Amino acid sequence: YKVILYSIPTTSSFSTIQTEIKEFNPRTHLPYLPRWLTTEAQYQDKATLAMVLTIAGKDSTDKALSKDLSLFGRKFMVQHYLTFGPDTQCNKCLAFGHHTASCIGQT
Repeated sequence: YKVILYSIPTTSSFSTIQTEIKEFNPRTHLPYLPRWLTTEAQYQDKATLAMVLTIAGKDSTDKALSKDLSLFGRKFMVQHYLTFGPDTQCNKCLAFGHHTASCIGQT
């Protein structure tokens, strides 16, 4: 399950984040290294960024979403990662290019 972790210091390496999550969030397993939500060109000169994590297991993901994750001695906000592209059709307004959960259109 993919989630977004907000306000991560850009000086942190992916392996450091993975180690911090493993150490301070018992039973939260990341099968893959985290990645930045944006491209390198978009995050230059920024102190913090959002990061995409893949968490193994629905229970661990639900716990992270409800209680956030602890890293570097503090809590970081976690949110669902919604995948969509130009060919994704919204089930609410039937337009293309956005996920149903983020739809602001009228039905």
